[in-house]
Amino acid sequence: GPGDPDENAVTSNGPYASASLSLALPLYENGSWRTEETAQQAQAVARVDKSKFESTVDSLALANEVFKDYLGVLEIQETIPRYQSVIENKRKTLGLIKKKIAAQIAVASDAYRLEADLVAARSELKAAERKRDRILNQLRLTLGLPRGDTVELMPLPDLPEVSSDIDSMVVEALANNPDLQVKESEIRLSNAQLREVQNEHSPTVALNAAMNTANDLQGSSIHAFYSVGVSLNMPLYDSGKNSAEASAKASMLMEAKQSLLLAQNELTAKVQDAHDSWLNALDDVQSARVDMEQTLLQELATRKLLQAGSSTLDRLSAQEGEVLSKSIKLIQVRYKAWNAYAELLKTTGKTKPSFLSARAGS
Repeated sequence: GPGDPDENAVTSNGPYASASLSLALPLYENGSWRTEETAQQAQAVARVDKSKFESTVDSLALANEVFKDYLGVLEIQETIPRYQSVIENKRKTLGLIKKKIAAQIAVASDAYRLEADLVAARSELKAAERKRDRILNQLRLTLGLPRGDTVELMPLPDLPEVSSDIDSMVVEALANNPDLQVKESEIRLSNAQLREVQNEHSPTVALNAAMNTANDLQGSSIHAFYSVGVSLNMPLYDSGKNSAEASAKASMLMEAKQSLLLAQNELTAKVQDAHDSWLNALDDVQSARVDMEQTLLQELATRKLLQAGSSTLDRLSAQEGEVLSKSIKLIQVRYKAWNAYAELLKTTGKTKPSFLSARAGS
């Protein structure tokens, strides 16, 4: 009758012991199936990528600083022989003038003027050497070398050729520039954070299994009970907290996307400017080289006329000064072109602008 025990039920008339084991295997949790990447995993990957690209940005900045210092040392190093050449030419001219004075075809004031010019030229040489040493010490500091360590200085090759296909350069820059890669990783991070907030109110589906055992302590019989099922859990209401957090994360994601778009536009303009600066620098080098060659021919002609007594010392001194000025200008515009090339490499993200890549012309 009612209240009677089930005929299949297990009963015990004395003390008993029981144990249970429960297992739960989440199948769908936080908006993702077990085989999919979770929002938390996506955040971790995005943070690692962001850190990696930020490190690349820092490395490129350091490499660019080293490259600029190296160019500065090479530039001033190339000007020093120009000053030495001027000094040597003035010495030869002074010897010629002294011979003319002895032959009474020149006056002593010419020698005095040349000696003053020699003093000024030696002063300019010493100033150039001090500038070289100062920039070289800065290069050692940037490289982390002791102040007295030797830095191997090798001259740069001829200026390399650069493609005129600006559209390809822009595409390459947009794909490889590490500053953009940092911003892209920030977008992935913001997107993963938004997913995490949105998934807080998503359902959880799990596969559950349980085993229960009971042992009649007065006997030796053990009885086991098993159960298998699927559970579904879903939050119902949180006073709008989740919605507010999701809205804030969505705004952050939108800001990150806008920041990337702005950076892409700025980079496109930088690539165009860097390419134009490179082409302008090449034109300046060609112009300065032609101007230098013409001035050097004029100086040699004037020197021959002075030796023949058909020109004046003032004219030669003026020509020597012009040769020095234009030879230094040629050096300066050449290194200006190398700096423009380095900036173009840096902007496109093609390679690190180290002096090794510059020496290779890559």
